Amino acid sequence: MKIDEAIRIFSKFLNSSWDIVTPLLLEREYTSNIGSINDWFQANWEILVERKVLDVTGYLDIYGEGADCYGASSRMTDIDAIPTFTIKVVLANDAVKDLLNNEILANTEFFLTN
Repeated sequence: MKIDEAIRIFSKFLNSSWDIVTPLLLEREYTSNIGSINDWFQANWEILVERKVLDVTGYLDIYGEGADCYGASSRMTDIDAIPTFTIKVVLANDAVKDLLNNEILANTEFFLTN
């Protein structure tokens, strides 16, 4: 599977499960709401994208802010792993809306790096 296809499926998964999962992620006693959401993003990034497009020796940069579960590591699985790949995203449109943050993104190129 190509990386762009995996990212599109990942995006569809996040969008379709957002309303179902947010009540479970919010208002936890041990972390902030955004920390809990970032953990969910990172866990799914590793499982749904990273492991789909790379073999077990390859690692992607963290997704967004990454996870906060393990102190120095921003990963949910294999916490000592060092990223071996970075993804550059080039948008076809001049501006896109970030639905999570309710912002218009004017850039057309992004790097998924930490």
